[in-house]
Amino acid sequence: MRASDCGLVQKAELSCPEDLCEDHGAVVCAAHAKLASRPKGHVGRHKALRVLGYHLYDSSMCCGQQDLLDTAIELQREALTVCPSGHHQCSLILSNLSASLVEMSKMTGNLEALDESIQLKQEVLHLRPPGHPERASILRSLGSLFFLRCQRTEDLTSLEEGIKHEQEALQLCPPGHPDHADSLWNLGTSLSFKCTMTGDLTSLEKNIKLQEEALQLSSPGHPDHIYTVRKLAASFLRLCTMVSDSASLEKSIQLYQEALQLSPPGHPERADTLISLGVALFQQFKMTSDITSLEESIQVEKEALQLHPPGHPDREHTLKCLGTSLFQWCTITGDLTSLEESIQHEQEVLQLCPPGHPEHADILRSLGISFFQWCTMTGDLSSLEESIQLKQKGLQLCPPGHPDRAGALRSLGISLFQQCKMTDNIVSLEESIKLEQ
Repeated sequence: MRASDCGLVQKAELSCPEDLCEDHGAVVCAAHAKLASRPKGHVGRHKALRVLGYHLYDSSMCCGQQDLLDTAIELQREALTVCPSGHHQCSLILSNLSASLVEMSKMTGNLEALDESIQLKQEVLHLRPPGHPERASILRSLGSLFFLRCQRTEDLTSLEEGIKHEQEALQLCPPGHPDHADSLWNLGTSLSFKCTMTGDLTSLEKNIKLQEEALQLSSPGHPDHIYTVRKLAASFLRLCTMVSDSASLEKSIQLYQEALQLSPPGHPERADTLISLGVALFQQFKMTSDITSLEESIQVEKEALQLHPPGHPDREHTLKCLGTSLFQWCTITGDLTSLEESIQHEQEVLQLCPPGHPEHADILRSLGISFFQWCTMTGDLSSLEESIQLKQKGLQLCPPGHPDRAGALRSLGISLFQQCKMTDNIVSLEESIKLEQ
């Protein structure tokens, strides 16, 4: 039964929220007045409840106030209770309540609210049988809710259910339909996520086909065109990493280069496009050993770093990418300046990922390797000591049973053995042997 205590509803009838913006406040107050003139038993009460509930929901989205959303949900529940069975507004009330509950779930993390939202949307779908002009829209909405549930719970069954609804929606929106592109993207996003969860190559290949069709529908002057290009580039890059397909990598690079041309200096998407292109070029270097690709990777990553100044949320990722590329350049060319820059970037990353950060141990080990490289190239003993200290800290964060413990032990053992060679310290040799055992 959807009927609930109407205390909040009665309160909503008596007063108009004072902390709304002027436009929202006026609309909500008008809806309050309309509801006050529709007492219980009035034939038009369900409509007044629905309208006020919607405006409070809209206001909560604007102001971020959970209390407004709570009241909207109470109103919508009562509207559903008093709306006559089979009335044409039932589906609209169901949809509004579903939308409110999913927003409540986003605000609070309450999975039960999301599950109820899905159940309500399924009721709406039942009221939109095959042939109904709104069926495709409801299918897409329901697919998105199942996708959200999968993201929250990692429940593959929810994702499969969402994909099923999105496939039907796409069938109902063939080429030429105004919602065809949206249906392509929704289904493609779910298939891509399935690949991420399961490693299913077929899902990724289907996603690429859908994205290629979406790209054909996207004109170069459309504001979403660059996003479409970049998403397809990312999919080809993932395909390359899964099957080592150089042709897919080349397509990825071409698309990222196209996206970069569409985002000149000053464009809000330029920095993200630069770093993505840098990653693809570095992958090309790893596959082909083409030093030109590595050089180009460093060039675009340096520009991306300039666009991600201290305090930018993406600076950490950009620093890591550039640091890795510079370290690789040093190992090939022997350029100490590149190694020095790499170490500086890694040290900044370590500051951005303090103890407790999930990547803190990885960064400690990476920086330890860089200091070891500096020692082997310069003979600087203090760098070796720094390398050992960093690797020891990293090892402490990888207790027995940790998947990275074996690698951390080997890496520390190598540094200790190098210390023995440089100082004739037998203790270092003994520790190195102990670690390798």
